[in-house]
Amino acid sequence: MKTIFLSIGDKTEKISFFGSTIEDLLKLKKINAEKVLIKKNNEFITEDEALNNKDIIELINIVSKG
Repeated sequence: MKTIFLSIGDKTEKISFFGSTIEDLLKLKKINAEKVLIKKNNEFITEDEALNNKDIIELINIVSKG
């Protein structure tokens, strides 16, 4: 089991789960990967990136105006 820290906006939560990738985390939280930018330990990544224990994940909502 991994413990990671997930930040969305100004909210941060500690999550323990058995997944191995960002994609697993997004599915768990029911977040569409096409609607967020993902940072792991302050570096932009894609959803297929592996997670490690105590990673800090930040999700940044993409805002589109048309």
